[in-house]
Amino acid sequence: MSVRSQFKRAVLGLQLDVFDRKAVEVAAQLAERLELDLHGLFVLDDTLRELADYPSAREFVLTARDWQPIDLERLLREQDLAARAAQRMFTQVAKAVHVPSTFEIVPGPAARTFASVSGASDILIIAEPRAASACVTHSFSLLVDAAMRSTAAVLLIPRSVLRRSGPIVVIAGAPNDTAIEVGSAIATAAQEEMIVVEAYERMTSTARVAVMNGRSLMQRIPATGVSLADVRHLSKLIGILNESLIVFTREGFYVDGGLTGIDIAESRRVPVLILET
Repeated sequence: MSVRSQFKRAVLGLQLDVFDRKAVEVAAQLAERLELDLHGLFVLDDTLRELADYPSAREFVLTARDWQPIDLERLLREQDLAARAAQRMFTQVAKAVHVPSTFEIVPGPAARTFASVSGASDILIIAEPRAASACVTHSFSLLVDAAMRSTAAVLLIPRSVLRRSGPIVVIAGAPNDTAIEVGSAIATAAQEEMIVVEAYERMTSTARVAVMNGRSLMQRIPATGVSLADVRHLSKLIGILNESLIVFTREGFYVDGGLTGIDIAESRRVPVLILET
């Protein structure tokens, strides 16, 4: 299996608080390595209009050094300018790595929009906001939760990516886990080694080689019953493998309503790809 045969697009979600060139570069390089089309999706925050409708709503205007009624038209103009700037930057980055790309500006809310535009043949990319405070907001939690409940695969990019090359680490919850096949295809396309963390009762070596479809592994790590919810345990288990990507399926690992994938990405400082089972 090639990655292209299972996925067609890498869809990168952008917002005002997730508007970072490095995140776009990581997404573009991934799309280039996997031979995927890159689609940028900038979601306009439609909650601004709702907020401005409240009679008591105020904004602090720095130039006037005073709280004043919200100037909705000005905020909408600034938001549109930000979206256009994001489009120019996105297009430049995509061209630099020779990735076919498209860009779309749509109204929000972000969580519902990201989930609705993605399908089973997409990899939905969510970049962690640069500001740590934005990562704990309710809106970001809703965004991750909506993505995890969609039919798309989800790629989570941490604020700071430590490595853009290195082994592909697969956390396998079963001998025939989908992550093994996808991880192998990614490793082949990226010309990287693959490491499988066997979080299941181990089979005979012959059966495991058949499941791997003949691909040799740099390393196998037995880890029966490992829980991705324990990020410190997982990080200690993986150790210093210098991986560039972690891949696993969401069944059995995603903590409902939590940010486990983001926690792992931030802990290891590499992107995390979460697949539909």
